[in-house]
Amino acid sequence: METPMIIGLAGVARSGKDTFCEAMSEYLSSTRNFKTQRVALADSLKEDLNTLLLEKTGISAFTKDDGEKKLIRPLLVCYGTQIMRKINPDYWVQKIENIIEFNMENNIISIITDIRFENELLWLSRKKALTIFIERAGIQPANQDELDNYLKLKSQCDRHFSWPTFSERAQDKCRSMVRKKANGILKRATR
Repeated sequence: METPMIIGLAGVARSGKDTFCEAMSEYLSSTRNFKTQRVALADSLKEDLNTLLLEKTGISAFTKDDGEKKLIRPLLVCYGTQIMRKINPDYWVQKIENIIEFNMENNIISIITDIRFENELLWLSRKKALTIFIERAGIQPANQDELDNYLKLKSQCDRHFSWPTFSERAQDKCRSMVRKKANGILKRATR
């Protein structure tokens, strides 16, 4: 079975895309001896706003705290979507192009954890990436953009992965679930 060199994860905020990425990275490393790298379109966005947020709120744009994330999310969304994507819809894709190309040249699988728009899926399709829509029980779209794009993304992804909402300390259950389904998930979709 051919392993895709780019995996794009779509789904609403808090659906478990980063958790899935960690579990899939562990699986690919331990069973297939692949190196992986988590890549996020939003990391560049967060770098742009981190100094401002720290200065004005004392909160890092990279916070892991759910309450802090909820507080700063409107600013991140406004800057990323209402400003930069309006200037150039592919702005954030272009920011990670060099990372993706470097990884492909060096046999490193890129797992992109925040595919949120149709043009990002189209870009991944041109790159022959595997796209996976992640859902978690009880988690709904966090904002209007997510709501507007939810069904489009879900219908266009190659694979779907759903999991329940586990307790905070249930990372082992998450990893186990991904391991059990990994081979089926990784089979290249017919395009």
